Amino acid sequence: MKTRLIRLTCSSESPHLMVRPINREVAWRAAELRAVGRLGPMDAIVAATAVAERCDATKGNDSVFAAQLRRLPYLYPGDYL
Repeated sequence: MKTRLIRLTCSSESPHLMVRPINREVAWRAAELRAVGRLGPMDAIVAATAVAERCDATKGNDSVFAAQLRRLPYLYPGDYL
């Protein structure tokens, strides 16, 4: 089951993965996240998009990014292998 979950969430055709454009709301939220935290520009955009889209979590393989997130759970694929 864990392998299937990883495969589904890593596929660009997965219903569990959404790609969204950056709009003003996301840009402002990313700027706020950078101002109050230590997120880099790309990490701030990812986090701001996830918050704007009301995601339950975000995923990736960046332990530094995971440690900096405060408001959103981070799914690390290595935890499921």
